[in-house]
Amino acid sequence: MKNILFTTLLTLTTSLFIGCGSSGESSNNNEDDRVKDDTTKSDIILKKGDSITCTTATQFSVEPTGKPLVNVSKDTENGEVTITLEKESNGLVMVVGCTKK
Repeated sequence: MKNILFTTLLTLTTSLFIGCGSSGESSNNNEDDRVKDDTTKSDIILKKGDSITCTTATQFSVEPTGKPLVNVSKDTENGEVTITLEKESNGLVMVVGCTKK
């Protein structure tokens, strides 16, 4: 009987802490973050001589078209990746999901 009461009390206490852990304030912040992400995250097509720097906020991919000459460099301090398409390149590169610096 003591085990049942202890388990019930523990469950109620845990439920109370979980319920109190969320607040209405965070929903406004999430909306602001979504708006911010929508304005900085995009798909970009790089043409000859173009470059872009992507932050570590989101994962991204690089999709080549043709046989482009692409240089990719990563800043070891902040993790930002710079993608550059050479001027002599044949083809294009699409950078999908990049959050621009």
